[in-house]
Amino acid sequence: MIDEETSKRITSLRFLLACFVVFIHNHPTEVNFADGVMKIDEPMWSAVIRDTVTGFWGGIAVPAFFIISGYLFFAKPKPLAKTIKAKLKGIVLPYVLWTLISIFLYFVAQSFSFSKMYFVQEQNLIRSWHFLDFVKAFFGRQIPPNDYYSPLVYQFWYIRNLLMFMAFSPILLFCYKKSPFATFILITAQSALHRLGVFQDPLWISDALFYFTLGLYSVKYSSKVIAILDSIKWKDFLVAYFISLCITEYVSFNEIKANFFSWGNHLFTIALAIKLAGKMCKNEKIFAKLTFLSEYSFWIYAFHAPFVIAVMEKLSLKIIPMHDALILVQFFGISILCILFLLLSGIALKKICPPLFALLNGGRK
Repeated sequence: MIDEETSKRITSLRFLLACFVVFIHNHPTEVNFADGVMKIDEPMWSAVIRDTVTGFWGGIAVPAFFIISGYLFFAKPKPLAKTIKAKLKGIVLPYVLWTLISIFLYFVAQSFSFSKMYFVQEQNLIRSWHFLDFVKAFFGRQIPPNDYYSPLVYQFWYIRNLLMFMAFSPILLFCYKKSPFATFILITAQSALHRLGVFQDPLWISDALFYFTLGLYSVKYSSKVIAILDSIKWKDFLVAYFISLCITEYVSFNEIKANFFSWGNHLFTIALAIKLAGKMCKNEKIFAKLTFLSEYSFWIYAFHAPFVIAVMEKLSLKIIPMHDALILVQFFGISILCILFLLLSGIALKKICPPLFALLNGGRK
């Protein structure tokens, strides 16, 4: 069963987490154009601010989505037939439709002289694709320089991996029931080893599995965790968090096992988000607004990339002089403008054609 307090906190966070994903995918200091890659020298103070928003606060968005997905999946067990039907409608169908829409938008934009100049990466030139390229658009293409395998709608790696975890969830659940402590240690250890660079993970499975597993454990322990977090005074919590953030920022910019330190700070930030969600839930007006906005969290997550944010980003760099504080003007301004556009488009489509909105939104009304 789903704990009511946990459910309310999940609802209050969904929209904010989706917005952070938009910020993460806005890269104003390095953008590809047909005439070359535009690279911008950024002051350290600006880089620290952007890194805090995207790497440390925004960095919890997808991990939190995995925890929430794991929690909801294991807290509401259904018969196999109903589970498959629900996931086909809520996950697989939107995955396919949004990928097809992105392919179509790329093809149209690359068909006109005034817009095709903004597309330079050969792997995104739809007219030159072969059958295998279309297959890879759904399952993953090798993306340099880190050689990760990402779908065309690159934020959907989360959905791809989530489907894999759900398929193998009986094994995870069996291990959890047999030995919950050993299972947790094993899952945590493999994630830590990956963070320390012991092995490569081109499909981003390691960390994602860790957070999905936290969702499983949250079914039993979420109430206890929430009670502990709520018992800590805000002043003490924020002081500890600020120290953690400063240490992680320092090692990040000095490349001292930054990947491992950021993992710990992400867990700390998720705890902060849970604690903050409790405050938002207690304010009826704020919670009512966040409940309304949560209906569009998947819409924003699915629609913002790879097309909408890229178009806004590239157009803005042709207009805004990119130096000093104007880098942050572009970063915050374009990200917020993108979120507003996506939110208004979702509200409009839901009003004009509710069935189509529900279809693209995975049945979420």
